[in-house]
Amino acid sequence: QFFKNPNFDFVALGNKALLISTIIIVVTLGLFTYRVFTKPTSVLAVDLTGGTSIVYDVKAGEANVGEIRKAINSFDNAALIQTGDNGSILSIKTGVDKGDTESQIKKLIDSAESLKGLELELKSCDQIGPTVGNDLRSSGTKAVIFSLIAILIYIGFRFRFGFGLGGIVALAHDAFIALGLFSLCGRQVSLIVVTALLTIIGYSINDTVVVFDRIREILKRDSRTPLKDVCNAAINSCLGRTFITSLTTFFTVAVLFIFVDGSIYDFALTMLFGIIAGTYSSVFIATPVMMWWYRNKRPSFNDEDVKEVK
Repeated sequence: QFFKNPNFDFVALGNKALLISTIIIVVTLGLFTYRVFTKPTSVLAVDLTGGTSIVYDVKAGEANVGEIRKAINSFDNAALIQTGDNGSILSIKTGVDKGDTESQIKKLIDSAESLKGLELELKSCDQIGPTVGNDLRSSGTKAVIFSLIAILIYIGFRFRFGFGLGGIVALAHDAFIALGLFSLCGRQVSLIVVTALLTIIGYSINDTVVVFDRIREILKRDSRTPLKDVCNAAINSCLGRTFITSLTTFFTVAVLFIFVDGSIYDFALTMLFGIIAGTYSSVFIATPVMMWWYRNKRPSFNDEDVKEVK
């Protein structure tokens, strides 16, 4: 009901929104890139840097996830990845090469007062080579880039190239914002974070497509209204849907964020940033970029010409 008859001038805020987003992206990704080159293990998980993977069988006691994380926190890039059914299997990965890594990790766990009574038996200790990490990092990057290109081609074919450009800029914005803010939280980027970024890209484009479809619908039936007014009308008419869809998704991801730990926590945190950025970009980024491409002229959907309203 609050969005029953909205009439906000979103398009007028497009330039300011783009400036704010650009500043956030440049600062956060700049810091992320600096840390990747100076100390990669501080921002990249073992899967992407290489290191050691250790698996234990829990013979006695309780594998308290939180306490184990505290115990191994001082070890370089060490992370508790998962525990098996009923905590019977413990998997730990660290950025340190194999060597005596296993014995050092075991010593940290055994010396923790909160983990007295926990008995572990080594099941495996494997080296994750830097080549594997580089391959995974390259594959993850390619996956994100190719998904953006595929969406650009589809939206450009389904609407017009200018709409595809607006959509792809908005999606890149969402992925960069989510990645930059996630890294600022002191968490390590892993394959699960790449998965979250791909999920954000697939989720975020939906609302943008709905807005673009409404713009096209208005352009077809109204041949005289300026493009700016058409875009504002389309965004306002979709505002209730945008708010409800984003809010319900946000609630679901927030539950994961609050009640889970480990890699699922990283997924939920990245998704929270992505949902907020995606809602923002579908209103303030995608449409202004599309309008910039057409120089505020109306794109015609009856032919390939672009005509200006007199």
